[in-house]
Amino acid sequence: MVGEPEAKALDMSGLLPARPASLTPKGRRALLIAGDLIVTVVSILGALAVWAYRSKADFGYQFVRANWTWLPVLVIFWYAAAAVNDLYRPSLVGDFGRLTRRVFRAQVIVVGFYLLIYFISQPRSLPRGVVGYYAAIATPLLFAWRWLSLVIFSRQRFSMRALVIGAGWAGATAAGLIQEHLTNECTLLGFVDDDAAKQGKVTNGVRVLGNGRSLLDLVRLNSVDLLVVAITHGMNPDLFRNILLCQQAGVAVVSMTSLYEQTLERTPVHHLGEQWFLSFEPPELLTQAVKRAIDVGFACLALLGFALILPFLALAIKLDSRGPIFYKQQRVGRNGRIFWVHKLRSMVPDAERHGAQWAIAGDPRVTRVGRVLRKTRLDEIPQVWNILKGDMSLIGPRPERPEFVAKLQEEIPYYRSRLSVKPGLTGWAQVRYRYGNSVEDARIKLEYDLYYIKHQSLLLDLSIALRTIGVVLSMGGT
Repeated sequence: MVGEPEAKALDMSGLLPARPASLTPKGRRALLIAGDLIVTVVSILGALAVWAYRSKADFGYQFVRANWTWLPVLVIFWYAAAAVNDLYRPSLVGDFGRLTRRVFRAQVIVVGFYLLIYFISQPRSLPRGVVGYYAAIATPLLFAWRWLSLVIFSRQRFSMRALVIGAGWAGATAAGLIQEHLTNECTLLGFVDDDAAKQGKVTNGVRVLGNGRSLLDLVRLNSVDLLVVAITHGMNPDLFRNILLCQQAGVAVVSMTSLYEQTLERTPVHHLGEQWFLSFEPPELLTQAVKRAIDVGFACLALLGFALILPFLALAIKLDSRGPIFYKQQRVGRNGRIFWVHKLRSMVPDAERHGAQWAIAGDPRVTRVGRVLRKTRLDEIPQVWNILKGDMSLIGPRPERPEFVAKLQEEIPYYRSRLSVKPGLTGWAQVRYRYGNSVEDARIKLEYDLYYIKHQSLLLDLSIALRTIGVVLSMGGT
């Protein structure tokens, strides 16, 4: 405690008063995943019961055992659709309107994907009604479960009480993150900062409550559950000791950058230390080999499919406007290597006679057929040849033009770091953010790219591929 000898300060008994357990964002996400699993399994069993009734069969253990494969299949379908629709993001939990739309959309994806498999399968090899029964049961149950979870999680006893350590630029970012995206998970009480000039000052509507020496008292008196460390330079030894004591007493401690990544699934580029890249570890050789095999297999199938539809696309492009069917551009690849990409022409000829420029919303240079090609991303298909050659991968940061790379790496710190991996036909930034046409857009997309580079895995690649399918089907390209 403040003013007490160190021997007593190390005695952590009584530091925190008894308080009902709060739920971290990870804990809430785990509960949502578990609740969805229960609802999905109950709905599948209900669908099997309806199927048995309509088939005049006895529903029981033997019937479920004979049809057990529906359980893993529909569970996997649901979680894939839920992941694509971000149904476990903390910022979505408290927005019931958006949540309702995304739950419904996820169910449509589950049913639609099954119907696609049904129609390409052998006749009568799959039942037609069981997924319909499942959707009819699961949809209202999921709505009810998510509404109940919202009511439960919005209660004050489940909200974490947070202090931000540091009231500077990083601290203001942490406060804004909590206020904009984690209002249902956290109650922001104030800042702690050792700068005497900041004591009592208000930042983002939140007051600086004290300094590092008063941290233990602030934690005890305010029943604090979470400390967000937002200090960009060296930390006072006394402050570090008190943070450590709080952590040992059961208070959660997280850095601002970690909270930023967990919440937004982006890496805060303006708050990175000079040696942040040392935490990157390249994927294992087996993972790299599997990814390359997937790239080659996808490229071969895509080139075959492209050959079948190319005559129709070429005719549409020619009838819509004069000029070539394809055009090529230079792009920057891994380690800064320049390569050429080919795309289906979506703009009028000589669209860049005045030099390279970003496309904008409603760009007058885009043709009528070009708008359709861009929205469905069909104009990107010729790039699968670059995937086959090894210039690109299926998943990775968007390959940018040399002119833009030269400009952006001067204005955005660490921009060149995105060149540490192969560029991709699609990527985390492409499915999470709109088409960029400014330096600020490039900065935000870089945050997504750096998150992907840091967390790259086959599972994340699968998530990106599924989201890309959703973008294509919804014509959400630009």
